[in-house]
Amino acid sequence: MAKIQVKGIKQLASRLNASLRISTNKLFRDTSIRLSIGKIVVSDIKKNVDFGRASQSTIRARKYLEKYNSTDTSYSRSKIKGIFSGELFNDLENNVKGDTNNLEFLVEHTDKNHKRYQGKNGSIGKSISFSKLSSILIDDMGYDYLQLSSKAKKEIVVLVRNRFFDILKRQ
Repeated sequence: MAKIQVKGIKQLASRLNASLRISTNKLFRDTSIRLSIGKIVVSDIKKNVDFGRASQSTIRARKYLEKYNSTDTSYSRSKIKGIFSGELFNDLENNVKGDTNNLEFLVEHTDKNHKRYQGKNGSIGKSISFSKLSSILIDDMGYDYLQLSSKAKKEIVVLVRNRFFDILKRQ
């Protein structure tokens, strides 16, 4: 799970009148801003995360799986990026939550299941939840892909700040 905090907004919100505090809370529940943040986070991960070259056995397995499954546009057979079908990151993109108590956005995976990959004779392996898969990648394998670049952080801050100023203009 990643937390995105906008520094100084708590102090500002505490000084505002009640209607602006309500508007600030609405900002953190706004679906369009949460989806925009999800797109920024996933786009940044796909562009900037690279854990090196895949082993020959991994490349062979991926080559086989590519025949029967669709792959993400950011996927590369020879690189370890946590991307194959893109389903894991689609879940992350669509699951940004606004925490109005702490005035922060939470980016985390759901407990929905990742689809099983297809093989020559049908589905392969067991179904696993996105949160469990993420835990395996990060904790067990050491592939912590939930790291944002400073550019993405700045882009999110600018997005939130602009939306907040829009709220102030309407008051």
